[in-house]
Amino acid sequence: MAVANATTELIIPGLDSLVQSNLNYALTNNLTIQAIQTNLNNTGSFTTLSTNISGLSTDLDNLPTREPLPTFATFSNFNNNPWWSIWNSDMKYISAGNQHTDSELWSPWTGVNYTNGNIGSNSWTSYWMGATPMFQADGHMYLRLNEGYGTYTASNPDNVDYVISRCGVVIGAYGVRQKFSLFLDGSTIQVRERGIGNDGYYESLNLNQTQYSTWFGGTSYGMIGYNDRTRTLVAIEAKDGSNNYRLHRWINTGTNRSLNARSYVTGTLHLFLSEAKTGLTSGGSASYNFYDFQWQASSSQNYNESRYRMRIIPGDNGIIGMARMVPSNTTHYATYTPTSQTLTTNFNTIGLTTSYGIDQGNKYGIRHQITWDNYWVAAYSCYYYYGSGMNTFFIDSRDPRNYFIAQYGSTDNGCSLVPFQRNKFMWTYHVSNADGDIGMRLSIIDLEGAKNGRITSSTISNGGTITMQNNTQYGLFDTKYTSTNYPILLSMPHWRVHQ
Repeated sequence: MAVANATTELIIPGLDSLVQSNLNYALTNNLTIQAIQTNLNNTGSFTTLSTNISGLSTDLDNLPTREPLPTFATFSNFNNNPWWSIWNSDMKYISAGNQHTDSELWSPWTGVNYTNGNIGSNSWTSYWMGATPMFQADGHMYLRLNEGYGTYTASNPDNVDYVISRCGVVIGAYGVRQKFSLFLDGSTIQVRERGIGNDGYYESLNLNQTQYSTWFGGTSYGMIGYNDRTRTLVAIEAKDGSNNYRLHRWINTGTNRSLNARSYVTGTLHLFLSEAKTGLTSGGSASYNFYDFQWQASSSQNYNESRYRMRIIPGDNGIIGMARMVPSNTTHYATYTPTSQTLTTNFNTIGLTTSYGIDQGNKYGIRHQITWDNYWVAAYSCYYYYGSGMNTFFIDSRDPRNYFIAQYGSTDNGCSLVPFQRNKFMWTYHVSNADGDIGMRLSIIDLEGAKNGRITSSTISNGGTITMQNNTQYGLFDTKYTSTNYPILLSMPHWRVHQ
């Protein structure tokens, strides 16, 4: 063996063999090393261990990242002087803002942001920011609050209501908020940025092509739903004006085929649909089927709202929930089971009095929200003219046969419903509120508690009625001083962790 430095090399005969001999002795006689070798022989090998570690790393990489719990804002605008406070799901105060209204600094659409008045009038008014149909999981129809900057955006209403009203339900993995909006109008399907209500999209396709579907050629205004947990996309087209429908279902579990990925790659929708149509995909399974059925009830064939505007909930168990509003009649619900081609309609209904659906404009009609855990979808419509009250179906996305109903029969005030904590909604009705009195009225709706048969001190069964204003919370939040304040709740566009 040679030992060398920059200038000297020392030769020690026999050192190599001595080192090898001592190492061999240690490997065969040392008790600790023998125990390690025995354990490896009993449970596997270094190769097996390396393979298992690699597999575990892959599994960890594929786990969904749980995101921050919902944040929300209390918002009011008295005489064109908006004020809001932002809170997290621990009821912790985060920040507040008061928008400057100097016409040279900020002027777009401030005139429609008032909340100091009820909306029970005979037309669109400046108080409609708090109307029940203004709220959806994709975002408020016009308001975008910004945290930490003291500003908000009031969207130009020329086209926003057209887009938002045609965006469907997106069900994500546990704790993953909806990333994109899915838009459907006629046979045009688009992937859009969530909350962006005007022009622009990542991808736009025509479903009326054989590479994507067996399209009948009817019309549809937003009847679309997607479940990212099962990679199932459902679109329903109205074959005619008599409640005859064609339900299209695409399933594609292939690698990188999620339509709710954090970083959407243009072309994914094309691959999702075309691979499902051919039944061929990479790294998963793919299929496409269509089903024809008729669902007539409560004069539903007489209104565009009930002909073309269902909320679609593709359940984890393959059953598809469908909620719709029938103007002047009811809000009702049905399920469709593709495996048996069975339509089930024996669910409880909720009566209403308003005739205003999408027939009277895009700002009217049914809407939806979803909880943080993505297990509960709220499909709701107004109770009364023109944006007042609320009729709600709370639908379990794991099994759409599980549901609850609720109604707030206000005739002059809107309602807002936002995700809260992991599996709850927070709700408020926009009533006159005086500083120093009781503060903003809030109610927390616990659907998992209801599913387990408990609501406060009473019991509730599947399909039972939940009281929206049950156990109302008073005094949790103060709002801007005025004797006529109609504050609303808004879910923030982005949820962040706050220490």
